Parts: sequence; structure tokens; C-alpha cells
Amino acid sequence: ILVAPTDGALLLTTRPLFDWDNVAGATSYTIQVSTASAFTTMALNVNTSASAYTPTADLKPATRYYWRARANGGNGPSEWSEVWNFQTP
Repeated sequence: ILVAPTDGALLLTTRPLFDWDNVAGATSYTIQVSTASAFTTMALNVNTSASAYTPTADLKPATRYYWRARANGGNGPSEWSEVWNFQTP
């Protein structure tokens, strides 16, 4: 379950903290961020061991982004979360 940035948010930063709920048994998580709701192009496609991630580089300003996450574990990856969107300042 996605936590932040919330769906439809207008952010105050171009390096937001992406946060989602922990999943029991997950060994890592994949987060994807895109300017396309179908995720045909990626701004971020990152595997992380934590259930939160902050980009190491700025996202484009004044841009609508879509994001989703999934858990990875011994039984393979989960389904993708729902897709939320936000806009950078």
C-alpha cells in the first residue's frame, strides 16, 4: 500500500520521499516513477531493501509523475501496487 507522496499531491521538492507499507517476507522492493501512466518511459526504476526511497537526483520541475511499488521475495515479485500521481514544483 502506497503512503507518500499522496495521490494527486503538489510537492514542495523535486526529491520526494517515496514511502509504502512493509510487506511480510519481502527481501526487497521495486519502485517505478514515470511521466507516463502506462510506465512506458522511466524516470526511476529502483530496487531497494527498505520500504522507502529518496531519489539521489532531482526529478524534473513542474512535471506530473506516476509511481508504483511492489515487493520482491522468495516466491517472486508481488503484483504492482495501485498507481498514484504527483506533481513537482
